[in-house]
Amino acid sequence: KKYISIFKKKIINIQEKSTSIVQKEWFRVAAQTDSSTKILDDFVTDLADTSLPVLRKVVNMTDTSGNTVLHYAISHNNIEIVEALLKIDELDVNKHNQAGYTAAMLGSLCQADSDADLKVFKRLFEKSNVNTHAKEAGQTALMLAVSHGRLQTAKLLIECGADINARDADGSTPLMCAAEHAQRDIVKMLLSQPLLDAAAKD
Repeated sequence: KKYISIFKKKIINIQEKSTSIVQKEWFRVAAQTDSSTKILDDFVTDLADTSLPVLRKVVNMTDTSGNTVLHYAISHNNIEIVEALLKIDELDVNKHNQAGYTAAMLGSLCQADSDADLKVFKRLFEKSNVNTHAKEAGQTALMLAVSHGRLQTAKLLIECGADINARDADGSTPLMCAAEHAQRDIVKMLLSQPLLDAAAKD
């Protein structure tokens, strides 16, 4: 029994080291500002050829802050990598990082510079649960977008099913958030939405 226990500990140690090596390589490939879609695609293809369960585990790995490579790609505004990652069916786009944010929430803060960028963000929002709430303040992706003046992103979120009457932890709606931050164009856009409850109070 003593030797079996020692053997199990060695196996666990080897597994932990192997996981750490794979995680570092995956983040090197997909989470850098200069990550290459060609290298990413080759890496994913090799993993898929090995095993889909392995692919699923690797693409959903997180760092110590709970961020996936998708969180990083969006933060770096590396749209090509975001687009490539969204093609991976095994990728869980709804993971919250330790700060409580999903990839869609980070995407809602981005300034889309072109129609091509907007298409990628629309794909992100379509694959995501856009009505999930941030863990701390309870904000949704739409609330974040309107608070930061992201008009086009806010429109996309509504197209993709964002609840325009959702409330955060303080009871505020997207309209209240937009008004509080003096986002006049966004207030007008929200008021034009037929499902808006303009009489809602916090």
